Amino acid sequence: MIGGLDHINIETENLQQSITFYRDVLGLVEGWRPPFDSVGAWLYAHDKPVVHLVERQGDQREATGRIHHFALSASGIADYERRFNEGDIKFKKVDVPGTAIQQLFAVGPDQVCVELQFNDGQ
Repeated sequence: MIGGLDHINIETENLQQSITFYRDVLGLVEGWRPPFDSVGAWLYAHDKPVVHLVERQGDQREATGRIHHFALSASGIADYERRFNEGDIKFKKVDVPGTAIQQLFAVGPDQVCVELQFNDGQ
């Protein structure tokens, strides 16, 4: 039985740029990562490493298909709108019909789309 989504793994060609986006813009915290042979980073939401980054250059990347976006639950939509505007990061705001849910979609490094989902209407 599936218990939920554990993490997302992103192959990046610029590890520091990706760390900066997920840490400084989205507010995740860089933390412990096992000593794998590959270069990378783990970014945490609370005590959970939800975004795994692995640095790989063009021909090292694996062709694993296509995912449109991944979503993180969040709070403080106005703060994220401000962060995106200050960082000149284009985003789209969506109100989910019939609910209090609001979503922000932004494309980060390596053209990975991230959805922030706000269930509290704020």
